[in-house]
Amino acid sequence: MDGISEKTEKSALCKRAWGFGFVGILSYTTGYVVRYLLSVSQPAMLETGAYSAGFLGVLSALLLISYAAGQLVSGFLGDAIHARHMVLIGLSATGIANIVFSLTHRTWLQAACFVVMGLALSMLRGPITKMISESLDKDRAQFICTLILVFSHLAPLIASMLALIFRWQRLFLYAGCFTLCVGIFAFFAITSFEKRGWISFRASQRTGFAAYKGLFRIDGFVFFMIIGGVTEIANTAITFWLPTYFSDALALGESTAQLLNSVAAIINTAAPFTTLMIYRLIKKREIYLLRGIFPISILSFIAMIFVPGVLPKIILLLVGKTALASISGVIDCAGYIAAAAATLTFGQFAGANWTVVLSIWAGIAVVGLVASCIRKQNKSV
Repeated sequence: MDGISEKTEKSALCKRAWGFGFVGILSYTTGYVVRYLLSVSQPAMLETGAYSAGFLGVLSALLLISYAAGQLVSGFLGDAIHARHMVLIGLSATGIANIVFSLTHRTWLQAACFVVMGLALSMLRGPITKMISESLDKDRAQFICTLILVFSHLAPLIASMLALIFRWQRLFLYAGCFTLCVGIFAFFAITSFEKRGWISFRASQRTGFAAYKGLFRIDGFVFFMIIGGVTEIANTAITFWLPTYFSDALALGESTAQLLNSVAAIINTAAPFTTLMIYRLIKKREIYLLRGIFPISILSFIAMIFVPGVLPKIILLLVGKTALASISGVIDCAGYIAAAAATLTFGQFAGANWTVVLSIWAGIAVVGLVASCIRKQNKSV
């Protein structure tokens, strides 16, 4: 009888894990796809002549800045507010903002839409990870969270495929409607989980300034802030300008540019697994890992300036970006603020001097390399 009970319990836990996984993957990936819509729509929007690279860079920066600001409080909100409410608000507000953006031509309203999107999207990670980590055993929670990370890396691929099917206005409109529907679905699904007793919500006892102050007690906080900024520039700001680089600097067609963007997304999906394997092989010495990865990116981006031919440039770009993308951003706030500044900077040079942009990309990796050389490996590892 005990064996039957244990088997039944494992089956119930598996069912719960897959339920959380489906809702988490669908909600989080939808949010990530929305984040990349502007990136994949750039070539088509620039062709109309109604938009400049600088203005699109401003929109992206507004999204990232508001996302960073939201990350400062969303984690603490997730400790006090039920997951179903935060996910509903986050996805619904994002969906509505996308719909409005697709229908308006007013500059200030378009900018406001991206601010709303950033704040709303920042509300997803906290409650989803809290729901999973507090309601599942450690092994299942890690597996589900890894799956969510993998699917989020596929967001540029999905966004690129959608951009090939729909014109940019319809792309934002349809994506907004779908995101709104996902938010409503997630609300009822999580409500169902709560009624079944699958979710054990526990409000945090440590809130307010005391909770924020605890961040600064983390060993190497400044170092991880720098690394978070460097890696998020690679994962967000560089990715944002990839379609434009392919179509403008390399003179490739829109379909080819979107295809290459998709290839980069697929390669990035494998990056976390490769990094984890190397990390374990070097006995979890993360500083040595950083010191090895950053030079690869530096050499790749610099070589792109001097190497002739489109194919070698594409290969070097994929190598350099994937190397940086293999390092997960540790502090989201620092990462997205840095990425916002980077998208604005790149927007000033995009279409005019891509050599400067490539030099800046190499410089980003230099910052990370210098920081990792200064930082000592924790001897307790």
